[in-house]
Amino acid sequence: MKKQFINIMNELGIMPIEEPIWNCFVLEHKVTVCNDLKKVRQYINNHIPNTNGLYAYKDRFGKLLYLGKGSPIKNRVYSHYIETYKQVSGDKSGKWHRFFNKHHGNLTIYWIELEDESIRKFVEHILTEEYKPEFLTFEK
Repeated sequence: MKKQFINIMNELGIMPIEEPIWNCFVLEHKVTVCNDLKKVRQYINNHIPNTNGLYAYKDRFGKLLYLGKGSPIKNRVYSHYIETYKQVSGDKSGKWHRFFNKHHGNLTIYWIELEDESIRKFVEHILTEEYKPEFLTFEK
């Protein structure tokens, strides 16, 4: 049955994670504290509307680093940007901070709007199983 779901997601353009169905932009993640977080926030807001859905991080080689869901997406992307150089309150173990600190530089962020939470969870699960983002095995 998994193969049938993958076929449907391919037909819908949800797989693979790339344009034109997925929106994308590049965000430079810095390991040092950013002096103008308002500009970073505005840059993210200019690329992602106030919408819910899935997002994915790829490195400059196209390797899938991270896949997640957000409501709204732009808040999660901004949080990951901050995690590049410091631990945020929701990251009790510090794993996200260590992960994004390791993966800095120009990262391509893909995102797709999926308003329904149950659909987001389902699609995230299928994509995670199929692509196995690096975050899953980080520090295991």
